[in-house]
Amino acid sequence: MINCAELRLLGFALAALLLEPGLARADRLFTGDDWGTNLYEFDTVAGESSKVVFCNQVQGVNGLGRDGKGNLFVSDFGARSILKFTLDGKHTTFATLDSPGAAMAFDGEGSLYLPYQGLWGGDGRIDKFSRDGSTHSVLASNVPQPVQVVLDRQGTLFVSDQKSGCIYEFDPHDGTRTTFATGLKSPIGMVFDSRGILFVADAPGRAIYQYTTNGVRTTFAGRLKTWPCSLAFDSEGNLFEADGSGSVFEFENDAGELSRQPTLFASELGHNFFMTILPDGKSARKTNPGPAKRREKPADPDLVADKVLNATNLPGEIELKRQLVGTWRMAANESWGATQYRYYPAANGYFKTFTLTNWNIVKSDAQSNVLYSAGGAYSLQGNVYIESIDSATGLMNQFLGNHPRFKILVDGDKYYQLGFDGNPPNIKEMWQRVSP
Repeated sequence: MINCAELRLLGFALAALLLEPGLARADRLFTGDDWGTNLYEFDTVAGESSKVVFCNQVQGVNGLGRDGKGNLFVSDFGARSILKFTLDGKHTTFATLDSPGAAMAFDGEGSLYLPYQGLWGGDGRIDKFSRDGSTHSVLASNVPQPVQVVLDRQGTLFVSDQKSGCIYEFDPHDGTRTTFATGLKSPIGMVFDSRGILFVADAPGRAIYQYTTNGVRTTFAGRLKTWPCSLAFDSEGNLFEADGSGSVFEFENDAGELSRQPTLFASELGHNFFMTILPDGKSARKTNPGPAKRREKPADPDLVADKVLNATNLPGEIELKRQLVGTWRMAANESWGATQYRYYPAANGYFKTFTLTNWNIVKSDAQSNVLYSAGGAYSLQGNVYIESIDSATGLMNQFLGNHPRFKILVDGDKYYQLGFDGNPPNIKEMWQRVSP
């Protein structure tokens, strides 16, 4: 058992100094970095000022859930396990998994339902775990790529499937499957409101849809600036959306009507594809009457995509290799449709090294412990850079044997790379040269 309570309590102590008295009810919002070690907590009323690292010892937050007793559950990608957190920050291993799970849900009897995404070419499935995690069974198999499970008031399972673009319904007793909705690009997050309306985040469609109980779809919010990945309602009926690119947005509830324009709630959260909210009605915590109105920063004039695609007078392959040689640290990214960089501190521990023939990446924590690494040979075709992932550890194991392609540019002490031709998609990064 590992106690992360000191981190959390210190953060709340600091946050309390920033809060003015008020009467608003606050819940606890959790989100985490799918590529990192941090699980974050926020007060849903105070927002950014209440940010706490709830625990910094996970190996990729690949799904979140909560039971009916106020416990938080995390699908740990790297450890291939489900972690159970009590509210004081202590956690135990609820269950070990044969492959990474995603966003789970509990029924009224305490059984846990977990989707397996079918990574590395396999088919996805849904497993049902006993309330203590000691036993489980396969509820449904041959599900293309399930990523989140939610239950309606009747206890029917709804599953979002990224690969098929469908929302499926499952009988929780025998796993019988029916199709609830089709025609989505790649749905991820789902949540029911107090009326039983289902909200679905269709990430690459940059839209959030809502469905009536008989499957009639309308658009709640479209043409969003970023890709909506995860959704959650708080106790006041405000809708929160995590974008997978480091930010959480809020659609405010005003007298029963949700705003259709989101405001920025929090940022700099890594690859936060998943989120959940724990009600905190028993808390006497006093907070601000509401989150301050925030404005997004204007778009960065030096976006990765623009910089690479508009580059002229590119060097030859031999010269470009010479420019790459050395060590670089991850300085920022512009992934998942973001309209500005997500900047990383110099001590983030993510470094990439080039020779004339090979590359290597290492990600370390604050204590210089290696979290994961990868490396191999590379080649150039003009300014198209092709990696061969020949070795990998930790989270990078899933990419072993792949050959991702990027368009690249070295501009002084910065190195830019842009995912090319869909392999890989949505990767836009800026690296800073490390001085010898």
